[in-house]
Amino acid sequence: MGRQPQPVHQLTATQFEGMFPDEAARKAYLVGRRWPEGVHCPRCGNREVYAVKARTWIWQCERCAPNGYRFPITTGTIFEKTNRPLRDWYRVTRHKVRMALGGYSASRIARKISRTRQK
Repeated sequence: MGRQPQPVHQLTATQFEGMFPDEAARKAYLVGRRWPEGVHCPRCGNREVYAVKARTWIWQCERCAPNGYRFPITTGTIFEKTNRPLRDWYRVTRHKVRMALGGYSASRIARKISRTRQK
């Protein structure tokens, strides 16, 4: 059983980069928050899943489908089917929390992500 990481509260940009220095750290945090008792199938709840060796951050459940149901870390989350790295989404959510009273429009978020990716 894994230990659930502490929730991340409001961070400065420096604290954010220190806590999530690379994509692996961001994904490890997501796994810990999502599956504190260990990874399980999002379809059937089966805890007997295994990591796909050829592809990191993807697991397989043999119970769900005849050939096994493969699911990535983002299945069933707001990050599902995105082509953006978690870094961009974590930054958006960090800024969203900071600006909760003022709100963000979708176009403002898109501009913010575009600027972030250019750096």
